Amino acid sequence: MDKKNNYCVVHSAYGDIKIDKDGVPFDIKFNDTNYKGCYIEDIKKFDLDEYKNHYGSNDSEYDILDIGYWAKHGYIKPDKQFRIHTANLESQQIGDNHEQSP
Repeated sequence: MDKKNNYCVVHSAYGDIKIDKDGVPFDIKFNDTNYKGCYIEDIKKFDLDEYKNHYGSNDSEYDILDIGYWAKHGYIKPDKQFRIHTANLESQQIGDNHEQSP
């Protein structure tokens, strides 16, 4: 949560979505005007509880593939392959840091 502005941002290929402390979108900044009308306008709420349960805490910025949400057609789960890939990258970075230590 951005303490100064009291919101978080969810990044997607279509643009950035500002959400309140409950995960409810209140502003979208599209990367291109041609993206207006795409699925991100249909998102009702992001699942901050599931994200916190998975990672242990919430963040001030999210990737749309890494967080579940409710849209007009129901619940969309976080992308499992994205999470696996992210976990692999994080473990590689931890390994790289340990290799550099004396």
